[in-house]
Amino acid sequence: MRCALCAEPLTFGYFSKIWNDPHYKAYHAEYSEWVGGWLKIFVIVGTIDALALGIVLYLFRNPWTFVVAIWPYIVPLWILMMLYLQRTSRFKREWKEQHPSLTQP
Repeated sequence: MRCALCAEPLTFGYFSKIWNDPHYKAYHAEYSEWVGGWLKIFVIVGTIDALALGIVLYLFRNPWTFVVAIWPYIVPLWILMMLYLQRTSRFKREWKEQHPSLTQP
Protein backbone atom coordinates (compact mmCIF):
# COMPACT_ATOMS: atom_id res chain seq x y z
CA MET A 1 0.00 0.00 0.00
CA ARG A 2 1.16 3.52 -0.76
CA CYS A 3 0.78 6.81 1.07
CA ALA A 4 -2.32 8.74 -0.02
CA LEU A 5 -0.37 12.01 -0.02
CA CYS A 6 3.13 11.31 -1.34
CA ALA A 7 2.84 7.76 -2.79
CA GLU A 8 5.65 6.34 -0.62
CA PRO A 9 5.35 2.63 0.25
CA LEU A 10 3.84 2.02 3.70
CA THR A 11 4.85 -0.60 6.24
CA PHE A 12 1.27 -1.44 7.24
CA GLY A 13 -1.22 -3.23 5.01
CA TYR A 14 -4.62 -2.32 3.59
CA PHE A 15 -6.65 -3.33 6.63
CA SER A 16 -4.54 -1.55 9.22
CA LYS A 17 -5.11 1.77 10.90
CA ILE A 18 -3.29 3.91 8.37
CA TRP A 19 -3.16 6.92 10.67
CA ASN A 20 -0.96 4.83 13.01
CA ASP A 21 1.54 4.02 10.26
CA PRO A 22 5.02 5.35 11.14
CA HIS A 23 5.21 7.12 7.77
CA TYR A 24 2.08 9.16 8.42
CA LYS A 25 3.15 9.94 11.98
CA ALA A 26 6.58 11.12 10.80
CA TYR A 27 5.82 12.94 7.53
CA HIS A 28 2.11 13.78 7.66
CA ALA A 29 1.32 14.23 11.35
CA GLU A 30 -1.54 16.68 10.79
CA TYR A 31 -3.19 14.34 8.28
CA SER A 32 -2.68 11.39 10.62
CA GLU A 33 -4.45 13.16 13.47
CA TRP A 34 -7.24 14.44 11.24
CA VAL A 35 -8.04 11.13 9.52
CA GLY A 36 -8.20 9.28 12.85
CA GLY A 37 -10.75 11.76 14.17
CA TRP A 38 -12.65 11.83 10.89
CA LEU A 39 -12.96 8.05 10.88
CA LYS A 40 -14.43 8.08 14.40
CA ILE A 41 -17.02 10.64 13.31
CA PHE A 42 -17.82 8.63 10.17
CA VAL A 43 -18.36 5.43 12.17
CA ILE A 44 -20.55 7.20 14.75
CA VAL A 45 -22.71 8.91 12.11
CA GLY A 46 -22.93 5.71 10.05
CA THR A 47 -23.99 3.68 13.08
CA ILE A 48 -26.63 6.21 14.09
CA ASP A 49 -27.87 6.35 10.49
CA ALA A 50 -28.08 2.56 10.23
CA LEU A 51 -29.96 2.31 13.52
CA ALA A 52 -32.38 5.06 12.52
CA LEU A 53 -32.96 3.43 9.13
CA GLY A 54 -33.60 0.05 10.76
CA ILE A 55 -36.05 1.53 13.27
CA VAL A 56 -37.95 3.46 10.59
CA LEU A 57 -38.16 0.41 8.33
CA TYR A 58 -39.32 -1.75 11.22
CA LEU A 59 -41.96 0.68 12.46
CA PHE A 60 -43.36 1.60 9.06
CA ARG A 61 -43.54 -1.59 7.03
CA ASN A 62 -44.54 -0.07 3.73
CA PRO A 63 -42.73 -0.55 0.39
CA TRP A 64 -42.46 3.22 -0.04
CA THR A 65 -40.90 3.63 3.39
CA PHE A 66 -37.59 2.33 2.11
CA VAL A 67 -37.59 4.83 -0.76
CA VAL A 68 -38.31 7.72 1.58
CA ALA A 69 -36.12 6.55 4.49
CA ILE A 70 -33.00 5.81 2.43
CA TRP A 71 -32.34 9.49 1.64
CA PRO A 72 -31.85 10.65 5.24
CA TYR A 73 -29.51 7.66 5.56
CA ILE A 74 -27.45 8.39 2.45
CA VAL A 75 -27.20 12.18 2.60
CA PRO A 76 -25.16 12.56 5.85
CA LEU A 77 -22.72 9.85 4.74
CA TRP A 78 -22.41 11.46 1.30
CA ILE A 79 -21.69 14.85 2.92
CA LEU A 80 -19.01 13.28 5.12
CA MET A 81 -17.41 11.59 2.11
CA MET A 82 -17.35 14.86 0.16
CA LEU A 83 -15.73 16.62 3.13
CA TYR A 84 -13.18 13.80 3.34
CA LEU A 85 -12.29 14.07 -0.35
CA GLN A 86 -12.05 17.86 -0.13
CA ARG A 87 -9.80 17.80 2.93
CA THR A 88 -7.61 14.99 1.58
CA SER A 89 -7.09 16.85 -1.69
CA ARG A 90 -6.12 19.92 0.35
CA PHE A 91 -3.52 17.87 2.26
CA LYS A 92 -2.15 16.51 -1.05
CA ARG A 93 -1.97 19.97 -2.60
CA GLU A 94 -0.20 21.41 0.46
CA TRP A 95 2.29 18.54 0.50
CA LYS A 96 3.07 19.03 -3.21
CA GLU A 97 3.55 22.76 -2.66
CA GLN A 98 5.93 22.13 0.25
CA HIS A 99 7.91 19.41 -1.60
CA PRO A 100 8.03 20.43 -5.28
CA SER A 101 11.31 18.58 -5.94
CA LEU A 102 9.81 15.25 -4.83
CA THR A 103 6.75 15.56 -7.06
CA GLN A 104 8.65 16.21 -10.30
CA PRO A 105 9.12 13.14 -12.59
